[in-house]
Amino acid sequence: MERSAYIKLGRQRRAMIRSGAAVLVFSIGLGLCVLAPVVVAQPADPRLGSWRLVEMTVNANAQPASNSTWIYSQEGSDLRVDVHSVTPTGRTQHWSYRTKRDGVGVRVRGNPAIDRVAVTRRSDRIDEIVYEKAGVATTTGASEISTDGQTMTVTVRASSGGVAVGVYKRFK
Repeated sequence: MERSAYIKLGRQRRAMIRSGAAVLVFSIGLGLCVLAPVVVAQPADPRLGSWRLVEMTVNANAQPASNSTWIYSQEGSDLRVDVHSVTPTGRTQHWSYRTKRDGVGVRVRGNPAIDRVAVTRRSDRIDEIVYEKAGVATTTGASEISTDGQTMTVTVRASSGGVAVGVYKRFK
């Protein structure tokens, strides 16, 4: 083969390599454009936000319902929970805690009925909760966020046998 044929063949190979690289770069870019909205559109923790009690059902052994608002916010890797409530006797109460939702008990501030809470995240929409007073579990329960993210149902069982179900709606 003569020299000009080698040069021509070299140019063709370089052109093919360049066009292949261009196709690869284009494909990667297109893939990122398609996937980026999916990554960006991933919802934050559906529990985050403010929730207001709209309905409470209790049995005879449970404590009476109270008007309450639960506010969930992210603080670093912790979930911060602030509860504002008014008891049936009209007493206002504010209590809070921070949890990693790993089942480890953490201190509760502001609620004389409980001093620790252990929250375990079972899924992105379900948390299990154990409330304690002086090292004894007094109440267990679960909270579940609806698939549309607008309703939270909380079911609690007291050690006395009482059961209460609260339905909360997202606001703000």
